Amino acid sequence: MTKEFFLSMRSLLSRARRQQAAILDLTQKLVLSESPSDNKQAVNACVALAVDEVRRLEGRVKLHRQKEYGNVLEARFGPRNSRQKPLLLLGHLDTVWP
Repeated sequence: MTKEFFLSMRSLLSRARRQQAAILDLTQKLVLSESPSDNKQAVNACVALAVDEVRRLEGRVKLHRQKEYGNVLEARFGPRNSRQKPLLLLGHLDTVWP
């Protein structure tokens, strides 16, 4: 691995340490937001927490509204038109249990 890689990782770690309190606060809010898969209202409440965070980070939000289950969040960051290859991150916000 190159020296530049290690400098980049040090910079990333330093930034994460400065943001540690905010990261832990958001994690706690998400963990405490009960969101059973079959409870649309609860899942949407958890999605709303994520929407707030995406907007705080200046991301673009698109909600794909669902009739029976919780809405699906699409979040985009960075410039609208870029020649860089996009990065896709998939996840879920429901806690799955009934």
